[in-house]
Amino acid sequence: MRKVCSPSTRTERDCTKWCKANLTQKLENFELTSFGECKVSSVDAINGEVTYCNRKRKHMFFYDIELKLSWKAGVGDKLLTGRIVIPSITDDDPICEKNVQVTGEPRGQEYDVLRLALLREGTERLIGLFNKFLEETRAHFQEPLPDEITAGSQSPQTSAQNSPATKQEAASPAPVVQEAPKKKATTKAISMKLLFDCSPDLMYECLLDDRRLSAFTQSQANMERTVGGSFSLFSGQITGTNKELIPNQKIVQNWRFKTWPADHHSLVTITLKPVKNGTEVSLQQSRVPSDDFDRTKEGWHSHFWTRIRGVFGFPFQVL
Repeated sequence: MRKVCSPSTRTERDCTKWCKANLTQKLENFELTSFGECKVSSVDAINGEVTYCNRKRKHMFFYDIELKLSWKAGVGDKLLTGRIVIPSITDDDPICEKNVQVTGEPRGQEYDVLRLALLREGTERLIGLFNKFLEETRAHFQEPLPDEITAGSQSPQTSAQNSPATKQEAASPAPVVQEAPKKKATTKAISMKLLFDCSPDLMYECLLDDRRLSAFTQSQANMERTVGGSFSLFSGQITGTNKELIPNQKIVQNWRFKTWPADHHSLVTITLKPVKNGTEVSLQQSRVPSDDFDRTKEGWHSHFWTRIRGVFGFPFQVL
């Protein structure tokens, strides 16, 4: 039974779509047992829902998931195949041997040994995978509580509008509004190169299309796709203007965090180059305030590239 947040909940978010994509990616070809090198051959169904709530000053995740997997293994000269069904995984009823259902064929001594291994070793490995999945989900969607944001930096109305933009991934915090420093900052430059398994036009759309930007940032995004047009990401935490746009090839922007000194902009240049295995993405960002260099650089990985992979399924590697 799904738990529902009360009307006084500060935030309630449906995390189901992202969670299904993330969990599917983890389960594909996942090794369940060393005996027979039994692996998941297909993820047949992930049913249910995952919900995040920020209620009464507490972060909470509620989930109710049904999992259906197909497996295959080689024992001697025999190929064994079958299914694993876990009817319900909830925060109150986690994965355990008693609620894992294993079927397969052909029946025989090899199958009996493998089935026992799946119930024991396989269950333990699925528990480990699912726990890691839950940790990543919490990091991805969890929002800061009111007193985790610098006091006095926002009015209550602005906080209510901007808070959905702040969703953490791993150890990298999403943009948080603070009072802009008044002194002139020294600056540094960011440079990175990645290889994405997608075409340049798809990556170009991910970075300039309102709907795609809103999807992977999990927040309000507005983009005027013209030279001189303005943009706003993470509900206003990042803003700027487009300086140069060459479809499917190049994006140049004046780019700033809301926390940066007034009127200070960095210059972001993203080039897209078609290569044999996809698209080479090159990013150069100059005039980044030195005291915000690490957060800005890590933010590109955790809040842009990693989320594009998670939402749209484009694998990437850092070159």
